[in-house]
Amino acid sequence: MKLGVSILLFFLGFAFAQADRPHTSDSQGTDQVKITAIDLDQPYSCIWCAEGVTRDPGRGCDGNDNVVAVSVETSRPLKQSESIRYEVTGGEIEIEADGERATWNLPRQAGTFEITASVVSDGLNVSSLSTTIVNIYAECGGDYVCPTIEIRSPVSEAKAGVEVELQALIVGGDQRDLKIEWTAEGAAILSGREKRLLRLRISEDFGENELVVSLSVVGDEGRCDSRTSETIRIVER
Repeated sequence: MKLGVSILLFFLGFAFAQADRPHTSDSQGTDQVKITAIDLDQPYSCIWCAEGVTRDPGRGCDGNDNVVAVSVETSRPLKQSESIRYEVTGGEIEIEADGERATWNLPRQAGTFEITASVVSDGLNVSSLSTTIVNIYAECGGDYVCPTIEIRSPVSEAKAGVEVELQALIVGGDQRDLKIEWTAEGAAILSGREKRLLRLRISEDFGENELVVSLSVVGDEGRCDSRTSETIRIVER
């Protein structure tokens, strides 16, 4: 009889002890917050034309621009110790007070850009989700605004046989699909013939007093064939 009572008391004590224990692993596992969706207010973004150009909708860009509203959905409301952090591969993010909404200012260049939203808890990422958006150019109406061009050279004179770098400064206007071309009679173009930075070497036997480097910049669809040149005086060795 005493043995039976002892066994009964043992099992009752074990049951009460189990009931008093906190269920940490299960509750923490199911309670961990996750990002379930990142929503963008437009499926793609549009870069409109330069200032002064009539902005006619084109390529399906009606109503779209390159400022995108972002919202994040989570599996449960965030706790005070949790927050949302954003990372983007282009542009800048402005986060609203609650952290679950933000404004994404995309760069003025075409391409595909990615945004990643992460839940941060006590300094650690516990959940992340990414999505992308395509940035395209809108068709422009009205008058095409040409960019201004200038050649910047670090030297005004040089000796025959030396290397010189020149930079094309292209400012303002519509800079879509620009075609750049450098020419320099009496010098070998080492790199950048169709880039903004040109590197050339003046010929050893260059016999003229001046080297003329020319730059041509043609806009989208052949518009705005802008040209300029820079003169470098050749000095004796």
